[in-house]
Amino acid sequence: MGVEQVSIKGFREDSFGMTCAEVDIPSKLRSLLMCESKLYESAIHGLKHWRQVHKNGLYLCQFCDADVEIVTYFAYLHDCMRKNEWGDPKHGRRGAEYAEGIRTIFI
Repeated sequence: MGVEQVSIKGFREDSFGMTCAEVDIPSKLRSLLMCESKLYESAIHGLKHWRQVHKNGLYLCQFCDADVEIVTYFAYLHDCMRKNEWGDPKHGRRGAEYAEGIRTIFI
């Protein structure tokens, strides 16, 4: 069974005036993840991917009533506790537990 590709009309690398390099992680969170995320420097599930998720989330926020701060933290935390690039079905749970553990730093 093939995967249907979905495109968003008008969505390009420079959509809404931002490249992925310009969408950045909150500095306190960056410091934590540099030390604690095993795949921080990974091109697949690391900072580059998180920035793309952040950029996509900000784009989608234009069309709904999503909380930009929650979208931002989700982008950087959703894969931060992956143990590997492939089969890691519990990475989401570990990421959620990590987020819960550090939330008081950001409140």
